[in-house]
Amino acid sequence: MTSKWKVVKLLDRSKYPMRVLERLSDPFVASKVKTLYIDLDYSPPRSSPNTNANDANDILTKSSSSQPTFSDVIDGIVQAAPQFRNIHRIDLRCWSLPPLCKPELFRSLWSPMRQNLKVLSLGGDLRTYRIFVESLQPAMPQLDELRILLLNSDDISEGYLEPDVTVVVSHVIPFINSIGPNLKSLAINSPTNVDLSVVFKNLDELPVLRDLSIYLPRFDVSLKDPSELYRFLERQFAVDILTACLKKTRTTIQKLYVKDKVLNSKEFLCLVDAAANYGQLNYLSIHVHRLDWDAFDMLAAKLPRIRRLSIRVETLAIVSSERGPHGTIMPPAASALREYRVYNYLQWKLKLVAL
Repeated sequence: MTSKWKVVKLLDRSKYPMRVLERLSDPFVASKVKTLYIDLDYSPPRSSPNTNANDANDILTKSSSSQPTFSDVIDGIVQAAPQFRNIHRIDLRCWSLPPLCKPELFRSLWSPMRQNLKVLSLGGDLRTYRIFVESLQPAMPQLDELRILLLNSDDISEGYLEPDVTVVVSHVIPFINSIGPNLKSLAINSPTNVDLSVVFKNLDELPVLRDLSIYLPRFDVSLKDPSELYRFLERQFAVDILTACLKKTRTTIQKLYVKDKVLNSKEFLCLVDAAANYGQLNYLSIHVHRLDWDAFDMLAAKLPRIRRLSIRVETLAIVSSERGPHGTIMPPAASALREYRVYNYLQWKLKLVAL
């Protein structure tokens, strides 16, 4: 029973989703589901021009009797949703939605799985994304993987579509940024004509991101300004890429320049830890957000062979009137800490420092 219901697929184009949903209404069965795939496609009813009203009703009745409608499947999902408490991954794809579809339709789906959901995959056009994002619960503490599939809308009726870029700016970007601090994996797939340059321009730093996948088959229209993607990659992975490259040259590198990147405290620590293994390194040039005595302590302790140091600083947090050895400025400190600092600085081979 556990293995059979661990992964469940609901496809409204098949003949069996209602049978599956009926089984999921059983709390015991629903509690076994860990991964849920939902693939929906709303198709407005159409009749032949040569078919009269009575014949059209007969056709729709026969069609609905052989295959469930969009509303049938949605209603079944809503009824089963309270049992979806143990779902860790959901893949929700809607190729199109009814014109009057509201976010409330999906809200009951998210609430039960909010605490345990780790992987969220969403697929649809920009109008669908607006509804998805407005329906999502404000906090999903375990969510650390997001997969986005953007699709072109099939509906071209006047007044039906919102401007695509408007939805990207107002919904897609804020949603990614809202879960960004916990996001370890992000995938963006957009075989559309929607220009996503604005996405990469406005994404916040994703501090724990380790896996990034971007697929834009229509690159010339999906990314009209490639420099925004390059800048995002530079902001996001500059230090990781740098340290990975430096590992291959740690026995020979003598000078290290880090340009066009302001290092935060975490990135600064990462870079200094990596540079501590470079036996021949004697010159370092960096740009940091904040420089204080703790940062100097770290540089002195981990890079004792550095002879020239150039640091561009956004915030200089070294303020003291106390004088140390040879007239150097020292911060207020307890005696033991002061002796530790003096010892480290005396061991430092630094000859020139520029701030």
